[in-house]
Amino acid sequence: MKLTLFLATIAVASAVNCPADTVYDNIMNRCYEFVISGVGFQQAQEYCLSRSGILVSIHNGTENFYLAESGKQQFSGNKNYWIGLSNIPGKWSWTDGSSLTYTSWSANEPGNSTNVCAYSNTVTASWTHANCENVLPFICSYDANPTTPQAPTTTHGPKCPSDQTYNLATDSCYYVGTSAGFWSAESMCVALGGHLTSIHSSAENLFVMGLTSIGGTRKADEMTWIGLHYTGKDWIWSDGTEVTYRNWEPGMPSDVKSDQCVELLQDDYSKKKNVKGTWNNQPCNWNMRKFVCKVKTLW
Repeated sequence: MKLTLFLATIAVASAVNCPADTVYDNIMNRCYEFVISGVGFQQAQEYCLSRSGILVSIHNGTENFYLAESGKQQFSGNKNYWIGLSNIPGKWSWTDGSSLTYTSWSANEPGNSTNVCAYSNTVTASWTHANCENVLPFICSYDANPTTPQAPTTTHGPKCPSDQTYNLATDSCYYVGTSAGFWSAESMCVALGGHLTSIHSSAENLFVMGLTSIGGTRKADEMTWIGLHYTGKDWIWSDGTEVTYRNWEPGMPSDVKSDQCVELLQDDYSKKKNVKGTWNNQPCNWNMRKFVCKVKTLW
């Protein structure tokens, strides 16, 4: 079975021991193996178990989007890949026995079929049921075993408060707020010691999108303020960092006026199932939106 190594944008080999031919993701604290040789669901599960792993289970949007984005590069022309979800013998469950707390089903899925298995898609990050004998690539997931560290000279607590999420790649904490206009949201972020989030890479864009995904529903009205806004001359981030990455919705920005701010879209306007994470401009205080703050770490 041919295995191919994908060099993730976030890898901390010095901090953990991962099995050979796997990559480490610090957000999930898991090691992943992207197996490009297509097999049936049962064969995929047996292969992962033979290496002391599991056919991947997915428990939040961040992990789901990370795997789909990684799979785009890893699986080449194959857009679909097995995940460890099946309804054998009639109830949807993960093969590792973990709770089914998050789903990302495509429209009209999972349907009423029994004794079927689930695959995900690298483009949409959505799940579909299929005959378990279908031949697809797959992802194994493994525990990340810490290396033996040298005795620390200083003991630190968590890098972020309990209501924030840490991202090693940016060394920042992220807070998700529920509903505010752009400038009200920015004021709340400043009160936390940060600003509405800036985004400087596709990986960070996926990370922010994962934070604001709710149960995989991705409705078109689930939009999130980020810190980009128009000054009347230029688009700038509210934290003052340079605009080095953009992910505009096709045709955007449009109708640009001085009072224009940017929202991240969980889906496209036509409510199709494909997750995009593209950006749209809107009047800053016209809409109440979720928002994400990027905050400095505690240490």
